[in-house]
Amino acid sequence: NDHSLAGVVGVINVDMFGYDSNDDRCFELHVGTLAASDKVGQCFVDSIQAYNINLKHDYLTSTATNLSDHSSFWGKQVGAVEVLENFFQDNIASGCTGIDRNPYYHTTSDTFDRIRLPFAFDVARAAVAATISLANLKYNEYYIPLVKN
Repeated sequence: NDHSLAGVVGVINVDMFGYDSNDDRCFELHVGTLAASDKVGQCFVDSIQAYNINLKHDYLTSTATNLSDHSSFWGKQVGAVEVLENFFQDNIASGCTGIDRNPYYHTTSDTFDRIRLPFAFDVARAAVAATISLANLKYNEYYIPLVKN
């Protein structure tokens, strides 16, 4: 409340995204219903496609969770998304199958060896690519760099 959000283009909250016990490389993108959040979410998805990152996702709007740091930005009308492991049963046709929730969440057994590193790396890579694109906003459209791996 005590800081200006005028220069904030969008928020990507990367939280609990490394667990993937069934190796389906699927995560949830909690976008919500703000148009500004949809812009951030679409930029994230476009970054996955632009860099041909092997990931699947559920794109959640009306069923998006508000139980993380991103939701405070929604309250201020700032576009924000939450990147989360396959935590909820979403039943989106082209998305995640079932639930792949970390059973060790908030326990002493939630250790580094539970993270599926190649999956976590790719989610982080997509988040960085989307952040770079959002930072290059021009004329209310985002920019996907032409250089691909």
